[in-house]
Amino acid sequence: MLAYYEQKSQPAGSATGDEGERQVTVPPLAPWENPRIRIMQLIWGAGWDKPGGAEHVLRLVKPFSLDPSKSIMEFGAGLGGGARTIAHDCAVWVTAFEGDAELTKAGKNLSVLAGLDRKAEMQLHVPNDFQPGPKHFDCILSAETLFAYPGKYELLAQFQDTLKAQGQMSITDFVLAPGASPDDERLRGIHDRPVEFWRADQYEARFRELNLDLRITEDITDQYRKLILAGLANFAQGDAVTLATARTYPEAVAAELNKWTVRLKAFDAGLLQVVRLFVIKKGGAKLMSDW
Repeated sequence: MLAYYEQKSQPAGSATGDEGERQVTVPPLAPWENPRIRIMQLIWGAGWDKPGGAEHVLRLVKPFSLDPSKSIMEFGAGLGGGARTIAHDCAVWVTAFEGDAELTKAGKNLSVLAGLDRKAEMQLHVPNDFQPGPKHFDCILSAETLFAYPGKYELLAQFQDTLKAQGQMSITDFVLAPGASPDDERLRGIHDRPVEFWRADQYEARFRELNLDLRITEDITDQYRKLILAGLANFAQGDAVTLATARTYPEAVAAELNKWTVRLKAFDAGLLQVVRLFVIKKGGAKLMSDW
């Protein structure tokens, strides 16, 4: 993979293949796209900015038992691949929030291209303006996102407020492993903006404060590590256009690969874990599992 971004940059539009003479055309960037977004999609799949794709997201929402009568909020939607998958496969309306303005803009355009701009609505998350409304959603999904939000303590209270009674929430996040320090030098470069890592027990304590019923705490680090490696392997074994694109945008390739390499090393060093948390908002009629 390092060979991809060690190549000299070539002008966007063409690159020379391994044969030396054959020119490979690199599709031009769309008006809403940039090199970072193009490379993300080459690694993780069209419309995706993180590992796992549709299979991972559908596994996370499976406990929701979604049907057209339910509404769902996705927080940290990235390019909107998850929101579009859920809207299409589960026939529900998804309101998707993303804190990165570039990803939000791209996600909106990708939803329009997919004909899902209304069913998978992308919105920019602005902390001071975030008011999803009380008892508005049946379900909330947030996948590998909250570690990058220093205001998690208050944000989780907003999630609790906007859930209906017996509403469900599925969260996966990068958390500090027991005994790990957030100041460890090996965690530098984990993200392109400041982060605030919690431990799993901090999530558990906050859920208790919010009177949320925690049903599942699961360490999925090993599974998630495999998802990362699968995406990187697919990129490394990509076709001529993938290779040409990587040579055209070496800085974007380096930034994306370095970020995920730091994360893999943090897993292997026992500094970080990926946990899955599933909670239910108390109140209303009892679920069958409560009897």
